[in-house]
Amino acid sequence: MKPAAAYPVLGKRFGKRVPEIAGLIGKLSQKSLGEFLRNGEITLVTEDGETTLGREEMAVAVEGVAPYGGRHEHGITVALNLEIDDSLRLEGVAREMVNRVQNLRKKAGFEVGDRIRIRYEGGKTADCVFASLGDLVMRETLAKAADKGSADWKNKTELEVEGESISLWIERI
Repeated sequence: MKPAAAYPVLGKRFGKRVPEIAGLIGKLSQKSLGEFLRNGEITLVTEDGETTLGREEMAVAVEGVAPYGGRHEHGITVALNLEIDDSLRLEGVAREMVNRVQNLRKKAGFEVGDRIRIRYEGGKTADCVFASLGDLVMRETLAKAADKGSADWKNKTELEVEGESISLWIERI
């Protein structure tokens, strides 16, 4: 967590004392910042005595520690694991394949309800996608079959995933 002074607001209230207040804000402990996030105010001991700051005078940026990301707004803190594991990565590739096939269907002039079959060429990633998420790709694209191997069909698209080239062909049934 990193504190930040709202200088325009502090300037109106403290005038020439802003550098002192900002310095105190910058020295706040993580515990004090946590209390500020919970309570919405914090008391600082200044040269002129105690003064209390509210949310409009100070902000706290919540940052995650890898692999987490964090954000705090309106008294609520959220932390998310931003790490992409293999299953999430494969699902992203599968969804990109669906997108490419759907665009190819449109370009080819297929009707919305037309059933198709898919052929694909690629390496390990393509094989893993069709082995684990082939049903998703087929369901989303209305494909009756998805088989490995090139085809001489005219409707073809290509994509590259992490250096691996993947080709997709479709044909209306």
